[in-house]
Amino acid sequence: MSEGNGRQQQSPVVVGIACAVLLGYGGVTWFLFRNVGVPSETWTRYTFLLGGIEAIAFAAVGYLFGKEVHRQQAEKAEKRAQDAQVEVAAVNKRAVDVERKGPRFGRPPSDKGSRFSFIRSPGSGFVR
Repeated sequence: MSEGNGRQQQSPVVVGIACAVLLGYGGVTWFLFRNVGVPSETWTRYTFLLGGIEAIAFAAVGYLFGKEVHRQQAEKAEKRAQDAQVEVAAVNKRAVDVERKGPRFGRPPSDKGSRFSFIRSPGSGFVR
């Protein structure tokens, strides 16, 4: 059950059930709007039941629309991972090149003959 572009088709039965759940949620919401003036205890029970129905309705919406959102996020994450792998490969290549050129590139320059050798050392005159 897959289309030509690599997307998987959603089962028509499950889509129908999800749509029925959403219509039911809309009906319950309409019922609550119609019964705003009920006593407090009854209203609390209604809202408690609404919480469970909301969870089911949101799961249905997540099924209908969530696959597309997660697919896009997954594709972006894969692209970032590939870019990071290319960057790591380039850095590793540079590190190998530096190692091959010798240890002189890895050490700081000595003080002898450097252009900063005339700077005063603390406690003793000029250093040469």
